[in-house]
Amino acid sequence: WMWDLNLSCQNSTDYYDCECTSAAMLLESGDLQCPDGSSDVPYCPSGCSICDTCLTLLGCAETRPENTLRNGFSIEVLWYALAAALGILLGIVAMSIHKQSNLQEKPLEENLVDEAVSPEADDQVWLAPVT
Repeated sequence: WMWDLNLSCQNSTDYYDCECTSAAMLLESGDLQCPDGSSDVPYCPSGCSICDTCLTLLGCAETRPENTLRNGFSIEVLWYALAAALGILLGIVAMSIHKQSNLQEKPLEENLVDEAVSPEADDQVWLAPVT
């Protein structure tokens, strides 16, 4: 099949003008069938791009087993993952802003007392009226 591809392909990157003559003859005679994954008609071996190319050119819909990871992936899952990542990022930003604003606040005594607090006043107890 490699010989057929080398003789017939004008452009090695695009296989639209290629032919696999020997594979086509085997398919017409019934000695070759499009793979379906059964033991009688197995898929192309992994890493055999020539088998994939020739069977695709002959019209076989499937040459390898479907990639279940790629088929199980949907765009909706991507949107949910993106929204979750964005939510986590916004939460981290909000926490860091809150932490910075807490560090910049004055101590409690400075917020409660209008005049300066002397160092000796640390042992005083401040009481608030209860009604």
